[in-house]
Amino acid sequence: LRQHAAAVPSGAQVVGPVPASTTVSVDVGVSVPDPNGLSAFVHAVSTPRSSQRGQYLTPDEFAARFSPSTSTVDAVSRWLTAEGLDVGKIPADRLYVPATGPAASVARTFGTALTQVRLPSGRQAIIPTVEPSAPSPVAPAVSAVVGLSTVSHFHPMVTVGTSGPGAAGG
Repeated sequence: LRQHAAAVPSGAQVVGPVPASTTVSVDVGVSVPDPNGLSAFVHAVSTPRSSQRGQYLTPDEFAARFSPSTSTVDAVSRWLTAEGLDVGKIPADRLYVPATGPAASVARTFGTALTQVRLPSGRQAIIPTVEPSAPSPVAPAVSAVVGLSTVSHFHPMVTVGTSGPGAAGG
């Protein structure tokens, strides 16, 4: 799980460790069994002159061809549950396992430390300051952990305004 630890963002101030009881939600990415095949497929359906251009798969076809096996997802789920995390509903494509738990349990599960920082905007965020890991029995099945850092803040790319083309009175 390299490149998951975060440096303190520029201009941010360290507040301290995340309180142990703070609820943290993560999505644990499950490795696809044929990443090269998936990459080749995506390239083929996306390349303008490809004979496969636009020949997308249904969700069931995708799951049958590229999704991790149910047994792999079950192993990741059992590990997270054994660590004290609550596992959520697994999506049909089985590409990730959602889990929630107290910050102390999440940090222990991934062998990391979670630190609270105050960003220049004033918003508080969480960053992992130690590279997260998974134990060897499940490590090959874990491709990523999304949610250990809350520095990125999703926002709309489009806003509704009152000026510009198509605006009332504009």
